[in-house]
Amino acid sequence: MLENQRQTVHDPLALPIQWSTDAFESKKKLRIGYFTSLPYFPTMGDSGDMVIKAKEALESLGHTLVPFQMPDAYNYMKIFGKFVLADQARHFKECWKGEEVANGVKLVWIGSKIPLWGQKIVSRILMSRIFPFLHSSRTAIMFGAGAATSTELMDAMGQKDEIIDQITTEWENLKLDSLICNVFPFPAPILDAPGMLPSNQKNFILNFILQLD
Repeated sequence: MLENQRQTVHDPLALPIQWSTDAFESKKKLRIGYFTSLPYFPTMGDSGDMVIKAKEALESLGHTLVPFQMPDAYNYMKIFGKFVLADQARHFKECWKGEEVANGVKLVWIGSKIPLWGQKIVSRILMSRIFPFLHSSRTAIMFGAGAATSTELMDAMGQKDEIIDQITTEWENLKLDSLICNVFPFPAPILDAPGMLPSNQKNFILNFILQLD
């Protein structure tokens, strides 16, 4: 994908990473971190096993593999929500006008129709265990998630920087050369279920947090 800038040619929005022949052909033994899943978006099927198989293959070549501890995924999902829903989902509603809404984002679409105070109430109900059949900490995070004031938005920027520091500090403490993990939490979406694709937003979140895009 990187050789001869093939990906950049076909997708001009992709980060133009230069192919390094020296790095590819190097015999240097690397220290590589790995993780198989995130609590907020756990891997499905054998997706996590593929990371372990890659780990074992790299170890057989003499490389050192060490577990990498990611920050609390629920926390940076909250921060992600503060940014993408800061306009109370007005942008999303404009994009969805007259369009069929995919199942994967239908909950956000429903939430966008509820006023902020109502979303806060829904979030508290979902976080509470008074009604066990309604309890869902994952869903609760996205109700009323958007920053409602400029102060809250500025605070979120600081929280984002803290997560960047946590990840880079972990990388430096482990003295890593690279990191392996899943690109998607599932092998591939079912053909008639494109609404599953938002489940890969864990990677969009990491790109957003680490400023890779």
